[in-house]
Amino acid sequence: MTKRILGALFVLLILAALIPAPARASESFAFGEDYSMMCVIDGSTLTISKRGEDSAGEIPTFVRVTFGNSYIVTSPWFEYRNQIETVIIEEGVVNIPTNCFCGMTKMSSVTIPLTMRRIAADGFLYCSALTDIYYAGLPGDWSGIAITAMTSVYNPGTGIFITPTNWLTRAIRHYADGSTGTGSTGGGSTGGNIDPGSGTDGELAFSFELSTGTLTISPGDGVKMTDYDFSGDPAWFKGRNLIKKVVIEDGVTNIGSSAFRECRNLESVELGSTVEKISAYAFRLCVSLKEISIPDSVTEIQEDAFNCCAYMQSITVSEGNPVYTTVDDVLYTRDMTKLIYYPAQRSGESYTVPDTVTEIAGVSFCDAAGLEEIKLPQTIRSIGSYAFEGCGFYEVELPEGLQSLEHALFNRCFQLERVSIPAGVTEINGVPFNRCTALKRIEVDPGNKNYTDEDGVLFTKDGTELLCYPAGKASPSYAVPEGVGSITFRAFRSASCLEAVVLPLSISQVDGDAFEDCDGLTDVYYPGTRDQWDEWNAKNPSSSSVIKSVNEDDGEITAHWEYDGTGLPTAAVKDMETIEDQDSDLAVSVTVRCGEDDASAWLCQFSETGKLIGFDRRALTDGENQLTYAVVEGAVSYRLVVMSKDAEPMCESSDGMVPGHDAES
Repeated sequence: MTKRILGALFVLLILAALIPAPARASESFAFGEDYSMMCVIDGSTLTISKRGEDSAGEIPTFVRVTFGNSYIVTSPWFEYRNQIETVIIEEGVVNIPTNCFCGMTKMSSVTIPLTMRRIAADGFLYCSALTDIYYAGLPGDWSGIAITAMTSVYNPGTGIFITPTNWLTRAIRHYADGSTGTGSTGGGSTGGNIDPGSGTDGELAFSFELSTGTLTISPGDGVKMTDYDFSGDPAWFKGRNLIKKVVIEDGVTNIGSSAFRECRNLESVELGSTVEKISAYAFRLCVSLKEISIPDSVTEIQEDAFNCCAYMQSITVSEGNPVYTTVDDVLYTRDMTKLIYYPAQRSGESYTVPDTVTEIAGVSFCDAAGLEEIKLPQTIRSIGSYAFEGCGFYEVELPEGLQSLEHALFNRCFQLERVSIPAGVTEINGVPFNRCTALKRIEVDPGNKNYTDEDGVLFTKDGTELLCYPAGKASPSYAVPEGVGSITFRAFRSASCLEAVVLPLSISQVDGDAFEDCDGLTDVYYPGTRDQWDEWNAKNPSSSSVIKSVNEDDGEITAHWEYDGTGLPTAAVKDMETIEDQDSDLAVSVTVRCGEDDASAWLCQFSETGKLIGFDRRALTDGENQLTYAVVEGAVSYRLVVMSKDAEPMCESSDGMVPGHDAES
């Protein structure tokens, strides 16, 4: 288990949307009564389990503390809510309490065990992305779970109580027998758990042994497997959740594209001696597959073959293979010039790519959340799309020889804070830093002829296009420089720190989704007149839709014209550390820079179980404020929230750990 680093912490600014501090590659926490429960955050996956056989499996009810229109929840995983997409609740856990997953707007699926007995519907408050529930039991078992109704929530903006959407009943439930259902009852269609039996599929024959979960593929009228892509499914797809082993018999020449995609329980694969090709997405989302051996006969492995195999540990290649080889479980071409695949669960926090490599394949490091550092040789000329998706890097120095940044290169790198772009990069395609929510700076070599950065924001060299505003940049407002004519697709995506953006008179185009997931953005300022604003809006309908829909929770963004350059929100927290006061008691010392009088700073303190055990207010004045807070007995973490004079949250710091409390997690 990992341990949190204790001691003095320099704190990063987080605004009203309360963006969480990025998790390390793997974090684990004991919580609940007598620390009887355990949670593990691994990249985008949260796993909750009992801690010890004596545990009752009870998840405690968590407190939701409201600050103006925003809130925090005392659950251990709340600060990671913007990165968690999958929740797995293991056998032995018996309940989902109120506020359990409140605010986890990225969570799309949850796995619920047969031991579940009670679910509070408002445990899924604001979980708007929840689409799938995977339940270990049958529809009749689900009906035995006590599910409480949604409770009303006070809306400070309207002054009335409302009943939020019940996302629990809107999600599709997947049962152990393959049936599905929605709403509050079971029943529905089938899929995923139906015995496929035996038969033919295209040129091949197949048979399935239910008792062992073994699917055997044999030559039939021919030897070639169909490429299924996403337009059709193989005959065994309806039993994909039952498949534990795949045997490809001699005579079969290829693994078709998407042939075994979503076989989530597939643990082992035996490839026959005649297989020559493994196509794209062949084993996509085979999350139980930990190793695979490649025989001599395989001469083509397409880049996406092992896409999203999040638990792969090793890959081996027969010594006689003329095209491929493996070195320390990593797959390369035989001449060691191209890195094909790095197993997501390969041990080690750092990896050095050999200096013989000139190319890194797309999707090659996908979901290697435990990989915190990568050292790239100057020999590399190209890196494919999605190559580092989901990796645990904190910063990356790209090699001088690199010529382009491909789309989604660092997609879902939730810990990535800094990237340097060398002089040799001549092309940036798509959105290389998509959903890099911790990214603070993009630094471009001054010698680069096509691109530049200004205070960590990425532009074309001539300054006419804004390409990427780092999502983790610590500022509540940003003024797009005069001279910028266009803001590209998803340029500001996930910049939830932003409350206000100033658009220059020079702006002519704002691409669709430029401000997607900017949940804190409420105001857009424009120095021109109302007529100029309306004229620009009429010529640029995509920007109009962006401005009107970027903040889905609160409706339209407020547009202000004839902006004079003053009054933007400003607040910053820096140099936060724990100290000993004059009486040798622990205290929190912090410097808060604020742009207005009568604001306040609230320090919330939490116990080791995540329970809120105290908070303290300090008045702020315009300028820098030196503040000291006494540490409450039993507090091991804290969060600082800066409030404006109108009681609206301006920013929130990440939490810190108090020295002297060696909280093993």
